[in-house]
Formats: sequence, C-alpha cells, structure tokens
Amino acid sequence: MRDEPQHQHKHHDTPLESHASSEPQTLADFISVTNLTLPPHLLNTSSEIIYPTLIQHFFSKAADFKFLNNQTVKKLPNLRGRTVVNLFFEKSTRTLVSFEIAAKRLDADVINFSVSRSATTSKYKSVFDTISTLDAMGVDLYCIRHPHAGGVEQIAQRTSAHVINAGDGHNGHPTQALLDAYTISEHITSLQTSNSIADINKFKGLRVSIIGNIATSRVAKSNIKLLSALGCEITIFGPNTLLPKYTLYGVKVARTVASALEGANVVMMLRVQMDQQHGKGGMSIPSAEEYNRFYGLNSNNLHMLGNDTIILHPGSVNRGLEMDDDAIAHTKSRIFDQVSNGVALRMAIMDYLLNETKQNKYEIK
Repeated sequence: MRDEPQHQHKHHDTPLESHASSEPQTLADFISVTNLTLPPHLLNTSSEIIYPTLIQHFFSKAADFKFLNNQTVKKLPNLRGRTVVNLFFEKSTRTLVSFEIAAKRLDADVINFSVSRSATTSKYKSVFDTISTLDAMGVDLYCIRHPHAGGVEQIAQRTSAHVINAGDGHNGHPTQALLDAYTISEHITSLQTSNSIADINKFKGLRVSIIGNIATSRVAKSNIKLLSALGCEITIFGPNTLLPKYTLYGVKVARTVASALEGANVVMMLRVQMDQQHGKGGMSIPSAEEYNRFYGLNSNNLHMLGNDTIILHPGSVNRGLEMDDDAIAHTKSRIFDQVSNGVALRMAIMDYLLNETKQNKYEIK
C-alpha cells in the first residue's frame, strides 16, 4: 500500500494539483507549444524550464554530445571564441570539473574563478563589483555556485551575460536534476526501444523514491520540482530530522525503507553532508552503521528492488552510509552514467544559452 500524502504547504509554492482544471497539469501537457520565448539563464527547474520542447531539446542535444564524448577527438567548435567563467563561492570539485570539461569540449575559453581564494574575499570587495569587472572583460557565460539560496539569481539580475545555477545554498541544483532526468529517460528508452530519448511522455506515472537528507538538499528540491512536473510520483524517506515539515507537489512520505523501495522505478539516494551534522543540537542522524541499516541501500535490501529499477546518487557517495559497496557496484546502479551524462547535458545547456537565445523567439526543432 502506498503511503498517504503529507499536509501540503501553501506558503510560497503552489502544488501542481491546486492549479485550475483548465491549465496543464504536467509539462507533457504543454507538448504542442511552439515559438517559445527562451529564457536567457538556467536558474531553477520550475519557471525557467517550463516548456517540454526545451527539455526535449536538451535531451536530444545531450545524446549527440554523449556520442561525441565517446569518440577519440572530443571537441566541437560551437563555443569557439566565447568565454565561460566558473564562479564558485564554495568548493565542489566534481561539479566544477564537469562544467569545465563541458565548456572545453565546445571549444570555449574557460576560467575557473574561486572566490574563496581570490582578492575579492580578502579585500571585502562587493561580489557585484567582481561581476561588473568580469563583464567588462567580455564574459559570455557564468556557471555559478553560491552558498546562499537566491544568490545566483541576484547575480543574474546584474549581468548582461548568461548564467547557469551550479547550486545555490539549499535552494536548487537545476543541472543535476536535468541530468538525473536524462539518465532516467535513457534507461526507460533502453527498455522501450521504440521511444525517443527526448520523449518526455515516458515519465508519466514513474515512481521515484528519494531517500536521505530531503530537508536541506538542493538536489532533492530540484528533482522533486522537475520530476513531479513531468508526471512522476514522488516518495521521500529518511530520518525524521532530515525530512521537511511539509511537502509539495503531492509528494508522499514512506515510513520504512521497504515501503520506499517497493514498486519504485527509480531510487535516488542522497549524500549526507557530514559537515552539517554537528550543528546546534548535535547530530541529526544516528551512527553511520545505524543510518546504513535503517536508511541506506545495502546488501540486505537490494533484493527489494524491481527487475527494471535503477539506482541514482548525485555523488560523491559516503560508502557505508547512504550506500554500501554492493549497492554502488550493482548492475542497477547508474551513478557513473550520471557523471558522463552530466558533461553531455551541461554541454547542451551551454550550447543552447550561447547559440540559441540570441533571438527572442525561436522554435526548437
């Protein structure tokens, strides 16, 4: 039996099911929309990514770029002469490298700008002064990671360049959600050989269980917004201390790991941020052994997964905590596919922002 939805929070976001009946209920219902007004930035997975034709375009281009990435020569001239700055206000080696490789494979000039190690911080200069200075140098695209929710959007409002949100506080991580959705689409397409990788109708009715730190996870927030809008049924599970007080978009809450895994087409494990577990009030999770036993994916519960279920994790994995070695190495695991898909999907987004948003109106083919 599926768990009942929690009480819906109505303060900021409006749940999809509360929309007027005359409005589309999922992104797939927008399928006939053409001649779109394209957004100049990628800041989140709701208002910025509202049309399915845009998602279809990302998926189709990502498939092409993934093919390129498997070749000996992994480069196209799409962004030759363009300047991309990876502006990271907090450390994240994996995401930074993914954006850097994506830009370089499109032949862009790439600069990695770590604010924490720059004169901007040591001299207390304004972040916006830094952006103005970089703008004056002719930057075309910023990929920004910021420790505060909304920080990337504030910067986007003050630059003439394009902006990709590479993660902002506990708010969102849109490229991670898109690459996760692409990985799911890739898997479903392999099961239904007649479907296109870009056919988003395949998401309708898929059951996705997200397990771990839901309350402060930007990955969880972006995935819930995007996958719910695509028609997926979302279930969350984790320690009570790591669950949100309210849920949106019809999200259901499982009470046990068994009920979270039962019937799931996709199981998305989340990284426990250990540096956040020692704040005021002490640890918000039990010991690593207890966490893995009751909330992790391990050799004792892998048998509960369906034949065609896949396992996702945004990385990097705390081995023995969210997942054990058996789960990471399992044939159902798509963790390393997510990594390769991340480069291809980010290439698709960069190519779109710098080559296809020059016109105010553009019908994506």
